[in-house]
Amino acid sequence: MNSEKISQISVTQVPTYYRQEIGKNSMRDNIGLSKTEWILRAKTDAGNEGIVNAARFMNQAHNSIEKLRDTLKEIFLGFDVKDFFTTDANGKVTCPNKRVEKAFSQPQNGWMSILASDLLGRNKNIPATLLFNKQPKKEISAYDTTLYFHDQLYPSKGVSKLVEDATSSVKHGYKEMKIKVGRPGKWMLPMDGLQRDIEVVSQIREAVGKNIKIMVDANFGYDNRLDLLETFIRETAHCNLYWLEEMVTQNVEDYKKIRSILEKIGISTMLVCGEVDRQPISPIFEELIKNNLIDGYQPDILGEGFTNWLKIEARLKETKVRSIPHCFGNGNFGTRANIIFGSISENFVSVEDERYLPNIFRQDSFQFENGKHILGNFIGLGLTIDEEIFESQYSKNEIIIT
Repeated sequence: MNSEKISQISVTQVPTYYRQEIGKNSMRDNIGLSKTEWILRAKTDAGNEGIVNAARFMNQAHNSIEKLRDTLKEIFLGFDVKDFFTTDANGKVTCPNKRVEKAFSQPQNGWMSILASDLLGRNKNIPATLLFNKQPKKEISAYDTTLYFHDQLYPSKGVSKLVEDATSSVKHGYKEMKIKVGRPGKWMLPMDGLQRDIEVVSQIREAVGKNIKIMVDANFGYDNRLDLLETFIRETAHCNLYWLEEMVTQNVEDYKKIRSILEKIGISTMLVCGEVDRQPISPIFEELIKNNLIDGYQPDILGEGFTNWLKIEARLKETKVRSIPHCFGNGNFGTRANIIFGSISENFVSVEDERYLPNIFRQDSFQFENGKHILGNFIGLGLTIDEEIFESQYSKNEIIIT
């Protein structure tokens, strides 16, 4: 492997647009039309370029572009791309090396390991997947995660708007979808919100048929209302929900009660949570895992990165808990990173897919068909910048770090 040092890094704000305006969830007002990707481009003296989205760093209140600049100078600029990881005798990445281990492991810094993976894959002229798994998967399931409270965003259509969105998703090839619920928590009166949640899930199931996987996510909207949650679970039992996500804030006693509710009703729906875990596996989630109270765990893919997530999976291997990385808000880059991780993971369930419109990345050989992302022929992560679009629309935002 040839020596190759990082000679220049730049950071550019780039918007990523949804296909339509995205509404509320149980705790947060309307998401809107777009997110910002903080596109970081690391160029090497060999002419290669690694790419990552550093939004998880920039979205923290205590961080700034100046702090990002200083961090990149300390961790990446001037260093050889082969010096970020420790590998075994077969060339398989085992962990970050000692110089960067602490930085890569800091909360919301996992994107650093993804950038390092892209650079190393390009240096070795191989897909980044082969750095971690010599037999990566070629197809990864994905679910549409954009079914927010559109009954409230488009009140003239109400529930029919969500039914319209769900059927459109199926027409575009999705076989799995996640519906936001939890209306009793903030935006509606409790009984009204419960009834609306039941109507939304039931009408979508009727519209899409029995062969589409449906998951629901309450963003803690049933906190302190397990009575309403039991009614929701009972009244949607015929919908054969694949998982219940963050129905209440993580705690052992409530999750024991939810397990009991599922057993009493006689359904095997998965319980998943963990997107809020910023230092996984933190004690409360360790307790939930140890006591068999959750079936899926969800720290963010860019927050944790590849090496942290593989470390998490080493712990999950002792259990039946599946890997379901959170990816909402991570842009087109985040979707690609999640696909790559799904390819190397032996425990992965499905990609959280926001169905963004294209922005600055060139079309490549990756495809989406029949509910799955199909990996093509690629080097590193496979993403490259469309320079014409970048220069004409976004280059004035570019901040060069040398």
